[in-house]
Amino acid sequence: MPLNRSPLDTGTDRHPNRRTARLVRVAIVLALVGVGVVAVQRTGSGPDDQQTKGPERISVEKDDGRPDGLTGRQSAGLPLAVETGRGTAVIPEPNGQRGTTGPEAADPQRDAPGAGLPSRSGPGTSGDGPTTSERPQSAATVARPAARPSSGTSKPAVDNSRPPEERPKDQSAVPDPYPPVLVQPPAPAADEQGCPNLDLEPIGGSDPGEPLRKAFRALLPELGGTGDDLICGYRLEPWRDLTVQHLSQAGRDAGVIIAATDGSSIALRLAPNEWTGYRFRDGGAPTGFNFLGYPVGREWYGATEVVRTTTGGLVMPTPGTIGIPVIGGAWDVWMAHGGPSGDMGIPLSIPAGIPDVGAYQDFAQGRLLLPGVTTDIEAFSKPASAYEWHSATEFPLDPQNYKGKIIEVTGISFYIDSDGIAHWIATTADWMCATWDLGATRVVVPGYLLGSFVFGDVFDCPTR
Repeated sequence: MPLNRSPLDTGTDRHPNRRTARLVRVAIVLALVGVGVVAVQRTGSGPDDQQTKGPERISVEKDDGRPDGLTGRQSAGLPLAVETGRGTAVIPEPNGQRGTTGPEAADPQRDAPGAGLPSRSGPGTSGDGPTTSERPQSAATVARPAARPSSGTSKPAVDNSRPPEERPKDQSAVPDPYPPVLVQPPAPAADEQGCPNLDLEPIGGSDPGEPLRKAFRALLPELGGTGDDLICGYRLEPWRDLTVQHLSQAGRDAGVIIAATDGSSIALRLAPNEWTGYRFRDGGAPTGFNFLGYPVGREWYGATEVVRTTTGGLVMPTPGTIGIPVIGGAWDVWMAHGGPSGDMGIPLSIPAGIPDVGAYQDFAQGRLLLPGVTTDIEAFSKPASAYEWHSATEFPLDPQNYKGKIIEVTGISFYIDSDGIAHWIATTADWMCATWDLGATRVVVPGYLLGSFVFGDVFDCPTR
Protein backbone atom coordinates (compact mmCIF):
# COMPACT_ATOMS: atom_id res chain seq x y z
CA MET A 1 0.00 0.00 0.00
CA PRO A 2 1.46 3.44 -0.98
CA LEU A 3 2.35 5.78 1.80
CA ASN A 4 1.14 8.99 0.07
CA ARG A 5 -2.45 8.69 -1.31
CA SER A 6 -3.62 10.66 -4.37
CA PRO A 7 -6.06 13.55 -3.62
CA LEU A 8 -8.46 11.79 -5.95
CA ASP A 9 -8.22 8.52 -4.14
CA THR A 10 -11.46 8.19 -2.16
CA GLY A 11 -11.60 4.61 -1.08
CA THR A 12 -9.93 1.35 -0.78
CA ASP A 13 -9.90 -1.39 -3.33
CA ARG A 14 -12.44 -3.44 -1.36
CA HIS A 15 -15.02 -0.77 -0.31
CA PRO A 16 -16.06 2.35 -2.30
CA ASN A 17 -15.54 5.71 -0.79
CA ARG A 18 -18.53 7.07 1.10
CA ARG A 19 -18.21 10.45 -0.61
CA THR A 20 -18.58 8.87 -3.99
CA ALA A 21 -21.77 7.15 -2.88
CA ARG A 22 -23.24 10.42 -1.73
CA LEU A 23 -22.50 12.06 -5.06
CA VAL A 24 -24.24 9.26 -6.88
CA ARG A 25 -27.34 9.61 -4.71
CA VAL A 26 -27.46 13.39 -5.23
CA ALA A 27 -27.22 12.92 -8.99
CA ILE A 28 -30.09 10.46 -8.92
CA VAL A 29 -32.27 12.85 -6.88
CA LEU A 30 -31.52 15.75 -9.20
CA ALA A 31 -32.40 13.59 -12.18
CA LEU A 32 -35.72 12.62 -10.63
CA VAL A 33 -36.51 16.24 -9.77
CA GLY A 34 -35.78 17.28 -13.36
CA VAL A 35 -38.07 14.60 -14.72
CA GLY A 36 -40.83 15.78 -12.40
CA VAL A 37 -40.45 19.41 -13.48
CA VAL A 38 -40.64 18.44 -17.15
CA ALA A 39 -43.75 16.37 -16.46
CA VAL A 40 -45.42 19.21 -14.62
CA GLN A 41 -44.69 21.66 -17.45
CA ARG A 42 -45.97 19.19 -20.02
CA THR A 43 -49.22 18.23 -18.30
CA GLY A 44 -50.02 21.51 -16.58
CA SER A 45 -51.00 21.96 -13.00
CA GLY A 46 -53.17 25.17 -13.06
CA PRO A 47 -56.78 25.45 -11.91
CA ASP A 48 -58.09 25.10 -15.46
CA ASP A 49 -56.64 21.59 -15.62
CA GLN A 50 -57.96 20.24 -12.32
CA GLN A 51 -61.17 18.89 -13.81
CA THR A 52 -59.37 16.72 -16.38
CA LYS A 53 -58.16 13.38 -15.14
CA GLY A 54 -56.80 10.40 -16.97
CA PRO A 55 -53.84 8.16 -17.42
CA GLU A 56 -52.38 10.23 -20.27
CA ARG A 57 -52.48 13.71 -21.74
CA ILE A 58 -52.23 14.77 -25.36
CA SER A 59 -50.25 17.73 -26.55
CA VAL A 60 -50.47 19.36 -29.94
CA GLU A 61 -47.39 20.36 -31.86
CA LYS A 62 -47.59 24.10 -32.55
CA ASP A 63 -46.12 26.07 -35.36
CA ASP A 64 -45.91 29.81 -34.57
CA GLY A 65 -45.53 30.59 -38.22
CA ARG A 66 -49.10 29.61 -38.98
CA PRO A 67 -52.36 31.27 -37.87
CA ASP A 68 -54.04 29.89 -34.73
CA GLY A 69 -51.17 27.51 -34.10
CA LEU A 70 -52.07 25.29 -37.05
CA THR A 71 -49.44 22.83 -38.17
CA GLY A 72 -48.78 22.01 -41.74
CA ARG A 73 -51.15 19.07 -41.57
CA GLN A 74 -53.88 21.15 -39.95
CA SER A 75 -53.71 24.02 -42.43
CA ALA A 76 -53.79 21.55 -45.28
CA GLY A 77 -57.01 20.05 -43.98
CA LEU A 78 -55.34 16.76 -43.01
CA PRO A 79 -56.04 14.77 -39.83
CA LEU A 80 -54.58 16.30 -36.67
CA ALA A 81 -51.32 14.66 -35.49
CA VAL A 82 -50.85 14.71 -31.70
CA GLU A 83 -48.05 13.60 -29.44
CA THR A 84 -48.84 11.20 -26.62
CA GLY A 85 -46.75 9.44 -24.02
CA ARG A 86 -46.64 6.42 -26.27
CA GLY A 87 -45.79 8.17 -29.51
CA THR A 88 -47.71 10.13 -32.17
CA ALA A 89 -51.45 9.55 -32.68
CA VAL A 90 -53.97 10.91 -35.19
CA ILE A 91 -57.29 12.43 -34.12
CA PRO A 92 -59.90 11.40 -36.70
CA GLU A 93 -62.10 14.08 -38.26
CA PRO A 94 -65.55 14.33 -36.62
CA ASN A 95 -68.56 13.04 -38.52
CA GLY A 96 -66.29 11.77 -41.26
CA GLN A 97 -65.52 15.30 -42.56
CA ARG A 98 -61.97 15.24 -43.81
CA GLY A 99 -59.77 18.08 -42.72
CA THR A 100 -62.06 19.35 -39.94
CA THR A 101 -59.83 19.70 -36.89
CA GLY A 102 -61.69 22.49 -35.13
CA PRO A 103 -64.81 22.28 -32.96
CA GLU A 104 -67.10 19.63 -34.32
CA ALA A 105 -70.85 19.94 -34.82
CA ALA A 106 -72.68 19.38 -31.57
CA ASP A 107 -72.75 15.70 -30.66
CA PRO A 108 -75.13 14.56 -27.87
CA GLN A 109 -72.73 11.80 -26.83
CA ARG A 110 -69.67 14.04 -26.87
CA ASP A 111 -71.34 17.02 -25.13
CA ALA A 112 -73.06 14.93 -22.47
CA PRO A 113 -71.76 15.17 -18.85
CA GLY A 114 -68.76 12.90 -18.35
CA ALA A 115 -68.01 12.70 -22.07
CA GLY A 116 -64.37 11.97 -22.78
CA LEU A 117 -63.82 9.85 -19.62
CA PRO A 118 -62.66 6.28 -19.96
CA SER A 119 -65.37 3.71 -20.52
CA ARG A 120 -66.78 2.32 -17.27
CA SER A 121 -68.41 -0.67 -18.92
CA GLY A 122 -65.40 -2.82 -18.14
CA PRO A 123 -63.60 -5.40 -20.21
CA GLY A 124 -65.51 -7.39 -22.72
CA THR A 125 -67.66 -4.53 -24.08
CA SER A 126 -65.37 -2.01 -25.72
CA GLY A 127 -61.87 -3.42 -25.09
CA ASP A 128 -59.61 -3.78 -22.09
CA GLY A 129 -59.20 -0.08 -21.54
CA PRO A 130 -59.80 3.37 -22.92
CA THR A 131 -58.90 3.97 -26.55
CA THR A 132 -57.35 7.11 -27.93
CA SER A 133 -60.78 8.63 -28.70
CA GLU A 134 -61.97 7.82 -25.15
CA ARG A 135 -59.08 9.58 -23.42
CA PRO A 136 -59.76 13.04 -22.02
CA GLN A 137 -58.39 15.98 -23.97
CA SER A 138 -57.71 19.16 -22.05
CA ALA A 139 -58.50 22.55 -23.51
CA ALA A 140 -55.06 23.65 -22.29
CA THR A 141 -53.24 20.95 -24.21
CA VAL A 142 -55.32 20.65 -27.40
CA ALA A 143 -55.74 23.82 -29.46
CA ARG A 144 -58.50 23.30 -32.00
CA PRO A 145 -59.04 25.84 -34.81
CA ALA A 146 -62.56 27.13 -35.64
CA ALA A 147 -64.61 24.77 -37.75
CA ARG A 148 -65.19 25.62 -41.37
CA PRO A 149 -68.81 26.57 -42.18
CA SER A 150 -70.96 23.73 -43.33
CA SER A 151 -73.63 23.95 -46.00
CA GLY A 152 -75.80 21.44 -44.19
CA THR A 153 -78.47 21.97 -41.58
CA SER A 154 -76.50 20.64 -38.59
CA LYS A 155 -76.34 22.60 -35.35
CA PRO A 156 -73.67 25.34 -35.12
CA ALA A 157 -70.21 24.24 -33.96
CA VAL A 158 -69.41 24.39 -30.24
CA ASP A 159 -66.26 26.28 -29.26
CA ASN A 160 -64.53 23.87 -26.81
CA SER A 161 -61.44 26.03 -26.50
CA ARG A 162 -63.11 28.23 -23.84
CA PRO A 163 -65.08 27.52 -20.65
CA PRO A 164 -68.86 27.22 -21.11
CA GLU A 165 -69.57 30.56 -19.46
CA GLU A 166 -67.28 32.34 -21.95
CA ARG A 167 -68.56 30.63 -25.07
CA PRO A 168 -70.82 32.67 -27.41
CA LYS A 169 -74.51 31.81 -27.22
CA ASP A 170 -76.05 29.71 -29.96
CA GLN A 171 -77.54 32.39 -32.21
CA SER A 172 -79.53 29.83 -34.16
CA ALA A 173 -81.66 29.23 -31.05
CA VAL A 174 -82.60 32.92 -30.81
CA PRO A 175 -85.72 33.71 -32.91
CA ASP A 176 -85.19 36.26 -35.63
CA PRO A 177 -87.12 39.43 -34.67
CA TYR A 178 -87.61 40.14 -38.37
CA PRO A 179 -88.19 36.76 -40.02
CA PRO A 180 -88.39 36.82 -43.81
CA VAL A 181 -91.92 36.92 -45.14
CA LEU A 182 -92.57 35.26 -48.48
CA VAL A 183 -95.29 37.18 -50.30
CA GLN A 184 -96.86 35.16 -53.07
CA PRO A 185 -98.57 37.21 -55.79
CA PRO A 186 -102.28 36.44 -56.06
CA ALA A 187 -103.11 33.85 -58.66
CA PRO A 188 -104.64 35.45 -61.74
CA ALA A 189 -108.33 34.84 -62.24
CA ALA A 190 -109.35 32.30 -64.86
CA ASP A 191 -110.74 35.00 -67.13
CA GLU A 192 -107.47 36.91 -67.09
CA GLN A 193 -105.68 33.81 -68.36
CA GLY A 194 -108.20 32.34 -70.79
CA CYS A 195 -110.14 35.29 -72.18
CA PRO A 196 -107.26 36.88 -74.14
CA ASN A 197 -106.77 33.51 -75.86
CA LEU A 198 -110.32 33.92 -77.19
CA ASP A 199 -109.70 37.51 -78.32
CA LEU A 200 -111.99 38.63 -75.51
CA GLU A 201 -111.54 40.83 -72.46
CA PRO A 202 -111.55 39.72 -68.82
CA ILE A 203 -114.42 40.85 -66.63
CA GLY A 204 -114.07 44.60 -66.09
CA GLY A 205 -111.78 44.94 -69.09
CA SER A 206 -108.00 44.81 -69.28
CA ASP A 207 -107.38 48.49 -68.56
CA PRO A 208 -106.32 48.83 -64.89
CA GLY A 209 -107.23 52.51 -65.07
CA GLU A 210 -110.89 51.83 -65.85
CA PRO A 211 -112.90 53.45 -62.99
CA LEU A 212 -115.57 50.72 -62.98
CA ARG A 213 -113.17 47.79 -63.30
CA LYS A 214 -113.14 47.03 -59.57
CA ALA A 215 -116.96 47.10 -59.34
CA PHE A 216 -117.30 44.79 -62.36
CA ARG A 217 -114.68 42.34 -61.08
CA ALA A 218 -116.49 42.09 -57.76
CA LEU A 219 -119.05 39.97 -59.65
CA LEU A 220 -116.51 37.24 -60.51
CA PRO A 221 -117.65 34.86 -57.73
CA GLU A 222 -121.21 35.20 -58.99
CA LEU A 223 -120.23 34.55 -62.60
CA GLY A 224 -117.92 31.61 -61.95
CA GLY A 225 -117.17 29.33 -64.87
CA THR A 226 -113.87 27.80 -66.02
CA GLY A 227 -112.77 25.88 -69.07
CA ASP A 228 -115.58 25.64 -71.59
CA ASP A 229 -117.89 27.46 -69.16
CA LEU A 230 -115.54 30.44 -68.83
CA ILE A 231 -117.38 33.76 -69.07
CA CYS A 232 -115.49 36.54 -70.87
CA GLY A 233 -116.48 39.96 -72.05
CA TYR A 234 -116.07 42.53 -74.76
CA ARG A 235 -114.73 46.00 -74.29
CA LEU A 236 -116.66 48.24 -71.96
CA GLU A 237 -118.85 50.67 -73.88
CA PRO A 238 -121.29 53.47 -73.07
CA TRP A 239 -125.02 52.99 -73.28
CA ARG A 240 -126.87 56.25 -72.60
CA ASP A 241 -125.82 57.11 -69.02
CA LEU A 242 -124.66 53.55 -68.25
CA THR A 243 -121.43 51.64 -68.89
CA VAL A 244 -122.04 48.16 -70.29
CA GLN A 245 -119.90 45.08 -70.84
CA HIS A 246 -121.42 42.38 -73.01
CA LEU A 247 -120.62 38.83 -71.85
CA SER A 248 -119.89 35.68 -73.82
CA GLN A 249 -119.82 32.05 -72.71
CA ALA A 250 -118.76 29.32 -75.13
CA GLY A 251 -119.69 31.60 -78.02
CA ARG A 252 -123.18 32.31 -76.66
CA ASP A 253 -124.70 35.56 -75.43
CA ALA A 254 -124.32 35.55 -71.64
CA GLY A 255 -126.00 38.89 -70.94
CA VAL A 256 -124.36 42.10 -69.75
CA ILE A 257 -122.96 43.86 -66.70
CA ILE A 258 -124.22 47.40 -66.25
CA ALA A 259 -123.45 50.27 -63.88
CA ALA A 260 -123.89 54.03 -63.80
CA THR A 261 -121.05 55.65 -65.72
CA ASP A 262 -120.49 58.14 -62.93
CA GLY A 263 -120.01 55.28 -60.45
CA SER A 264 -123.09 56.19 -58.40
CA SER A 265 -124.72 52.74 -58.65
CA ILE A 266 -123.87 49.11 -58.11
CA ALA A 267 -122.72 46.87 -60.93
CA LEU A 268 -125.37 44.29 -61.81
CA ARG A 269 -125.45 41.41 -64.25
CA LEU A 270 -128.52 41.10 -66.46
CA ALA A 271 -129.53 38.00 -68.41
CA PRO A 272 -130.16 38.44 -72.16
CA ASN A 273 -133.96 38.57 -71.66
CA GLU A 274 -133.56 41.17 -68.90
CA TRP A 275 -131.27 43.36 -71.00
CA THR A 276 -133.80 43.22 -73.84
CA GLY A 277 -136.50 44.65 -71.57
CA TYR A 278 -134.14 47.24 -70.06
CA ARG A 279 -133.63 48.98 -73.40
CA PHE A 280 -137.28 48.80 -74.52
CA ARG A 281 -137.31 52.27 -76.10
CA ASP A 282 -135.59 53.69 -79.17
CA GLY A 283 -134.78 50.24 -80.46
CA GLY A 284 -132.18 49.75 -77.78
CA ALA A 285 -129.87 52.35 -79.35
CA PRO A 286 -126.94 53.56 -77.20
CA THR A 287 -128.28 57.11 -77.34
CA GLY A 288 -131.56 58.36 -75.94
CA PHE A 289 -133.32 58.62 -72.61
CA ASN A 290 -132.78 55.91 -69.99
CA PHE A 291 -136.27 55.40 -68.57
CA LEU A 292 -135.30 52.73 -66.04
CA GLY A 293 -132.37 54.64 -64.56
CA TYR A 294 -129.62 52.87 -62.62
CA PRO A 295 -129.68 49.33 -61.18
CA VAL A 296 -130.38 49.01 -57.45
CA GLY A 297 -130.64 45.24 -56.93
CA ARG A 298 -132.93 42.22 -57.22
CA GLU A 299 -136.12 41.64 -55.28
CA TRP A 300 -138.66 38.85 -55.14
CA TYR A 301 -142.38 39.35 -54.72
CA GLY A 302 -143.58 35.82 -54.13
CA ALA A 303 -142.52 33.91 -57.24
CA THR A 304 -142.01 37.07 -59.31
CA GLU A 305 -138.47 38.39 -59.73
CA VAL A 306 -137.91 42.13 -60.15
CA VAL A 307 -134.76 44.03 -61.06
CA ARG A 308 -135.15 47.20 -59.01
CA THR A 309 -133.97 50.47 -60.52
CA THR A 310 -133.93 54.10 -59.49
CA THR A 311 -137.16 54.81 -61.40
CA GLY A 312 -139.13 51.61 -60.84
CA GLY A 313 -138.33 48.06 -61.83
CA LEU A 314 -138.00 45.43 -64.51
CA VAL A 315 -140.53 42.63 -63.92
CA MET A 316 -140.22 39.07 -65.25
CA PRO A 317 -143.73 37.55 -65.61
CA THR A 318 -142.15 34.07 -65.47
CA PRO A 319 -138.50 33.03 -65.16
CA GLY A 320 -136.68 33.39 -68.45
CA THR A 321 -139.29 35.60 -70.13
CA ILE A 322 -138.70 39.17 -71.23
CA GLY A 323 -138.45 41.80 -68.53
CA ILE A 324 -141.31 44.28 -68.58
CA PRO A 325 -140.56 47.80 -67.30
CA VAL A 326 -142.87 49.49 -64.81
CA ILE A 327 -141.64 53.01 -64.19
CA GLY A 328 -142.54 56.36 -62.67
CA GLY A 329 -146.08 56.87 -61.43
CA ALA A 330 -147.14 53.48 -62.84
CA TRP A 331 -144.71 51.74 -60.40
CA ASP A 332 -146.18 53.65 -57.48
CA VAL A 333 -149.75 52.71 -58.47
CA TRP A 334 -148.81 49.05 -58.89
CA MET A 335 -147.12 48.90 -55.46
CA ALA A 336 -150.17 50.59 -53.90
CA HIS A 337 -152.37 47.82 -55.33
CA GLY A 338 -150.21 45.08 -53.84
CA GLY A 339 -147.74 44.42 -56.66
CA PRO A 340 -147.77 40.99 -58.36
CA SER A 341 -150.10 39.47 -55.75
CA GLY A 342 -152.51 42.43 -55.74
CA ASP A 343 -155.66 43.06 -57.76
CA MET A 344 -153.69 44.32 -60.79
CA GLY A 345 -151.61 41.15 -61.22
CA ILE A 346 -148.32 41.06 -63.08
CA PRO A 347 -147.54 43.49 -65.94
CA LEU A 348 -148.00 41.93 -69.39
CA SER A 349 -147.07 44.73 -71.80
CA ILE A 350 -144.62 47.56 -72.08
CA PRO A 351 -145.99 51.12 -71.86
CA ALA A 352 -147.76 52.10 -75.07
CA GLY A 353 -150.15 54.76 -76.33
CA ILE A 354 -153.46 55.06 -78.11
CA PRO A 355 -153.98 58.16 -80.24
CA ASP A 356 -156.55 60.58 -78.84
CA VAL A 357 -156.90 58.36 -75.77
CA GLY A 358 -153.64 58.35 -73.85
CA ALA A 359 -150.84 56.17 -72.61
CA TYR A 360 -151.53 52.81 -71.03
CA GLN A 361 -149.94 49.59 -69.74
CA ASP A 362 -151.69 46.26 -69.51
CA PHE A 363 -151.61 43.97 -66.48
CA ALA A 364 -153.02 40.48 -65.98
CA GLN A 365 -156.25 41.84 -64.45
CA GLY A 366 -156.79 44.99 -66.49
CA ARG A 367 -155.30 48.20 -67.89
CA LEU A 368 -153.61 51.22 -66.28
CA LEU A 369 -154.54 54.31 -68.25
CA LEU A 370 -152.96 57.78 -68.33
CA PRO A 371 -155.52 59.95 -70.18
CA GLY A 372 -154.40 62.72 -72.53
CA VAL A 373 -150.72 61.79 -72.55
CA THR A 374 -149.17 60.57 -75.78
CA THR A 375 -145.37 60.78 -75.29
CA ASP A 376 -143.08 58.68 -73.14
CA ILE A 377 -141.26 61.64 -71.62
CA GLU A 378 -144.53 63.24 -70.53
CA ALA A 379 -145.85 59.96 -69.12
CA PHE A 380 -142.59 59.44 -67.24
CA SER A 381 -143.03 62.71 -65.37
CA LYS A 382 -146.63 62.10 -64.28
CA PRO A 383 -147.32 61.13 -60.63
CA ALA A 384 -149.39 58.17 -59.49
CA SER A 385 -152.47 60.33 -58.99
CA ALA A 386 -152.68 60.97 -62.76
CA TYR A 387 -153.32 57.29 -63.58
CA GLU A 388 -156.65 55.44 -63.87
CA TRP A 389 -157.11 51.72 -63.24
CA HIS A 390 -159.62 49.77 -65.35
CA SER A 391 -160.42 46.14 -64.56
CA ALA A 392 -160.40 43.55 -67.38
CA THR A 393 -164.13 43.03 -66.79
CA GLU A 394 -164.69 46.39 -68.47
CA PHE A 395 -163.25 45.10 -71.76
CA PRO A 396 -164.91 42.36 -73.81
CA LEU A 397 -162.60 39.41 -74.49
CA ASP A 398 -162.36 37.86 -77.94
CA PRO A 399 -163.70 34.30 -77.63
CA GLN A 400 -161.72 33.07 -80.66
CA ASN A 401 -159.28 30.20 -80.44
CA TYR A 402 -155.62 31.36 -80.25
CA LYS A 403 -154.06 27.90 -80.23
CA GLY A 404 -151.28 27.55 -82.82
CA LYS A 405 -151.08 31.33 -83.28
CA ILE A 406 -148.68 34.15 -82.42
CA ILE A 407 -150.22 36.84 -80.25
CA GLU A 408 -148.48 40.20 -79.86
CA VAL A 409 -148.83 42.68 -77.04
CA THR A 410 -147.12 46.03 -77.79
CA GLY A 411 -144.21 44.38 -79.54
CA ILE A 412 -143.93 41.30 -77.26
CA SER A 413 -144.76 38.02 -79.01
CA PHE A 414 -146.02 34.73 -77.57
CA TYR A 415 -146.68 31.43 -79.30
CA ILE A 416 -149.82 29.62 -78.05
CA ASP A 417 -149.33 25.87 -78.31
CA SER A 418 -152.03 23.21 -78.79
CA ASP A 419 -152.58 23.03 -75.03
CA GLY A 420 -153.27 26.77 -74.80
CA ILE A 421 -149.94 27.52 -73.02
CA ALA A 422 -148.17 30.80 -73.92
CA HIS A 423 -144.45 30.67 -74.78
CA TRP A 424 -142.45 33.89 -75.10
CA ILE A 425 -140.65 34.22 -78.45
CA ALA A 426 -137.20 35.56 -77.55
CA THR A 427 -135.48 35.96 -80.95
CA THR A 428 -136.28 36.86 -84.51
CA ALA A 429 -135.11 33.40 -85.62
CA ASP A 430 -137.67 31.81 -83.31
CA TRP A 431 -140.37 34.11 -84.60
CA MET A 432 -139.49 33.09 -88.19
CA CYS A 433 -139.58 29.42 -87.16
CA ALA A 434 -143.08 29.77 -85.67
CA THR A 435 -144.27 31.73 -88.71
CA TRP A 436 -142.76 29.69 -91.54
CA ASP A 437 -142.10 26.24 -90.12
CA LEU A 438 -145.19 25.97 -87.94
CA GLY A 439 -147.48 28.19 -90.05
CA ALA A 440 -148.62 30.32 -87.11
CA THR A 441 -150.55 33.51 -87.87
CA ARG A 442 -149.97 36.78 -86.02
CA VAL A 443 -152.71 38.44 -83.93
CA VAL A 444 -152.39 41.70 -81.95
CA VAL A 445 -154.24 41.54 -78.65
CA PRO A 446 -154.47 43.66 -75.50
CA GLY A 447 -151.98 42.74 -72.82
CA TYR A 448 -154.59 41.86 -70.23
CA LEU A 449 -155.76 39.11 -72.58
CA LEU A 450 -152.60 37.24 -71.63
CA GLY A 451 -153.99 36.94 -68.15
CA SER A 452 -156.24 34.16 -69.40
CA PHE A 453 -153.23 31.99 -70.45
CA VAL A 454 -150.81 29.85 -68.51
CA PHE A 455 -147.20 30.83 -69.17
CA GLY A 456 -144.78 28.09 -70.16
CA ASP A 457 -141.07 27.96 -71.04
CA VAL A 458 -139.42 30.16 -73.64
CA PHE A 459 -140.35 29.07 -77.16
CA ASP A 460 -137.94 26.54 -78.67
CA CYS A 461 -138.28 25.87 -82.37
CA PRO A 462 -139.06 22.14 -82.75
CA THR A 463 -137.68 21.98 -86.31
CA ARG A 464 -134.11 23.05 -85.38
